[in-house]
Amino acid sequence: MTIKNRVSGKIYHYPAIAISMTDQDIIDRITKQFGNKVFYNTNPDSRRKCLPQWRAGISGKGAVGWMRKLYPFMGQRRQTQIDATISKWENRTSNSESRVRLMKEVAKTRRRERNGKFVDAL
Repeated sequence: MTIKNRVSGKIYHYPAIAISMTDQDIIDRITKQFGNKVFYNTNPDSRRKCLPQWRAGISGKGAVGWMRKLYPFMGQRRQTQIDATISKWENRTSNSESRVRLMKEVAKTRRRERNGKFVDAL
């Protein structure tokens, strides 16, 4: 899946993989592979007698690596989702590129005085 995160009004998309099931031992093994924590999900509907749910996940570069490993074992629909997610991830603009572009735009609107201070050129 692709997760959408909003930071200071800007939206970032990043890849993620998550698995949820009632078998804690399986989730424990997966989290060791992912290198992260196990999450316990309680059932919000307490009237139903359901087994506890356990969840593991990974996001970012690690998720892309796992998507590539799992790709051959997925069905056509999941492979299409993986292709779209990886494509979006690979074609993103890096934070440093975005920062450089923004600083160049800001620099065009400013000038430096003899004392070294910047003032708006407009």
